[in-house]
Amino acid sequence: MSLSNDLPTTADAFRCGILSSKLAAIFDRKPGANISEADRSDILAAASLVGEILNGAKTLSDRSAVKGVTADGIRSLGLALSPLERLARLSHGTRPSDETILTLLSKIHDTLNRAAVSDVIPKESELTSVVRDFFGFLADAMLSNIGRSRDRLSPNS
Repeated sequence: MSLSNDLPTTADAFRCGILSSKLAAIFDRKPGANISEADRSDILAAASLVGEILNGAKTLSDRSAVKGVTADGIRSLGLALSPLERLARLSHGTRPSDETILTLLSKIHDTLNRAAVSDVIPKESELTSVVRDFFGFLADAMLSNIGRSRDRLSPNS
């Protein structure tokens, strides 16, 4: 495997991992804490990412729902699927259905959009917990993937 061929994937995973870490930290703050302009920018970027993932996820339950789906949306869904399944199992105790994943993504997307127009961290609720947990799981998955990619590229492997 060539390092140059893997750089865009690694960079995308790193960007997604850092953004996810930031979002988990934002939603882990005390409810009522101020949302800065930098926070708002991160929240909007996360809402855009979740929107891409949601578009890709729509193809899970409706194979004809490819209108508006991009390669980025499908790639983002691939990155987020394991964290979404982990979150759904914690919430529902079973292997999640496609519909459960779509519902979780819609709730996360709506919560991010509401937070983006707010001045303060929302009060603790099931939705804020879902957002915090999803982005924490996603950060863990992305950042651990970077380590595995680097291990595969190591000349000592």
